[in-house]
Amino acid sequence: MLLELKNIKKYFPLKKGIGHKTAYVKAVDDVNLKIIPGENLSLVGESGSGKTTVARLALKLLHLDEGSIFWQGEDITGLGERGFRPYRRNIQMVFQDPYSSLDPRFTIRAIMKEAMTLDQSRYNSSQKIEQRSRELLEAVNLNCSILGRYPHEFSGGERQRIAIARALVLNPKLLILDEAVSSLDVIIQEQLMTLLLDLQKKFDMTYFFISHNLKIVKKISHTIAVMYHGKIVEYGPAEAVFANPSHPYTQQLLSAAFEYKVGQEKEIELPANGSLVDEGGGHWVLK
Repeated sequence: MLLELKNIKKYFPLKKGIGHKTAYVKAVDDVNLKIIPGENLSLVGESGSGKTTVARLALKLLHLDEGSIFWQGEDITGLGERGFRPYRRNIQMVFQDPYSSLDPRFTIRAIMKEAMTLDQSRYNSSQKIEQRSRELLEAVNLNCSILGRYPHEFSGGERQRIAIARALVLNPKLLILDEAVSSLDVIIQEQLMTLLLDLQKKFDMTYFFISHNLKIVKKISHTIAVMYHGKIVEYGPAEAVFANPSHPYTQQLLSAAFEYKVGQEKEIELPANGSLVDEGGGHWVLK
């Protein structure tokens, strides 16, 4: 097992007036996920369903309210920022917005160099830093001549390629992609998805792909988890979820993406004390 999230919870308090009881938004409500080496997991759901919060909890960018995080079988839940630093080399993230994820004050050379600070013993000379930067830019199909330029000089697709190159600097075992292609046009999305599949073979990585776009997810996923209002409502092999979606919310997502025929849309009610039930073949549905 590469990464395992066990019964994780994250609630955010809603501001209330003086004397009123505090209410909470259950952004992540008792979520369990497993990522196996080489098998891409996609977490899908609409905006506000809790997907990005799950990713930030996995990276320890947010503090868990409850639950546990395991990396290759080791419990890393209680690690602080300093203790987690060695693990951060193996878990990297590419964020949604290519226009805000790169520091506009830095050249591409400086951006790549900054990413190498977690392994200064390996990248301990200007020559090694330059060589690694050029190698990764070439891997994402960018010309090395861009090293002296700034982020504002590039298109959204090019910026996202630079962000991917930066994330690959330390040879991570797991790359989290949070809506990494959603802000790009369709043709650029196709190019980046092809690139990601090629990079996975070259660098022996596993992807944790977060998206609301099921057409994209279908191309890259081995396993799919469907999230709705902070809960996982369906979970299983990608082929099984696409071929036979059991939860009404999954059916609605597929209907919107592929024009599947489903019943009339209505507000979905989650069971108060529901649990994931195995429907066979590793396909789990909240009931």
